[in-house]
Amino acid sequence: MALGALVMIIIAFSYAYMVPKYPKTGGEFTFTKMYFDRNTAYACGWFLVVAYLTNVPMNSTAIGLIVDGLDGSAGILKWGLHYQVAGYDVWPGEMLLAMGILILFGILNILGVKKAGIVQTILAALLGISVVTLTIAALVSSKTSFANMAPWWGFHKSDAIAPWAYVGFDTIPQAAEEFKFSYKKVSGIMIVAIIFGCFVYTANNTITAATLENWSDLIVESVSTPWLLLTAAECLLGTPGKILVGVAVSSAALSYPCLDQF
Repeated sequence: MALGALVMIIIAFSYAYMVPKYPKTGGEFTFTKMYFDRNTAYACGWFLVVAYLTNVPMNSTAIGLIVDGLDGSAGILKWGLHYQVAGYDVWPGEMLLAMGILILFGILNILGVKKAGIVQTILAALLGISVVTLTIAALVSSKTSFANMAPWWGFHKSDAIAPWAYVGFDTIPQAAEEFKFSYKKVSGIMIVAIIFGCFVYTANNTITAATLENWSDLIVESVSTPWLLLTAAECLLGTPGKILVGVAVSSAALSYPCLDQF
């Protein structure tokens, strides 16, 4: 995750270099149009549309998975006729929840950037407080052992998608025309956002590995134990731990539709 953050910081500096030169709304599309030509910008714009059309629904549907993980075997969203996609069940309750979230954040963004910014700040605060609380609990608990985290260094094929985990900071240049602060602050804001994301991911991985002695085996058996962080949090704090994970993950997932719909 640290290597992914480093790659994103380099890209953030590239954005920060371009914003003062082309302080217009549009981000990558505007940069491409100004620096190359209209046709290249057209292609770039459609790549962005496709990316956001996949990422926004993915995060809104994640709320259904969060609810399912928190309510255990109750399955409050699993009702009505359902179908399967790639072996996964799709339930009407989960679909309605996801669509409701998209509509809610769509209305929020229509109401204005200021209101969307307030919601973003609240979600970020809830995420930070929840993760810090869980981290402190892991540090002081007798149930954790940092010896479980060995080996400390290593690479896995999943590391290839680590930079994708930091997607979101790129929306800052897209609102360049709305800035009420110096463009010199853009790089600092993006870097802080990336470092905060790195802290969240690293803390979650550390909490899980330090709490669950057999975490490496559970990853292989992820079908039967799909949410290791939730398992670790419940082991540390019981039901309050599950609630903290639910708040943290929900805040992270909800902040993405709010950003990218804007």
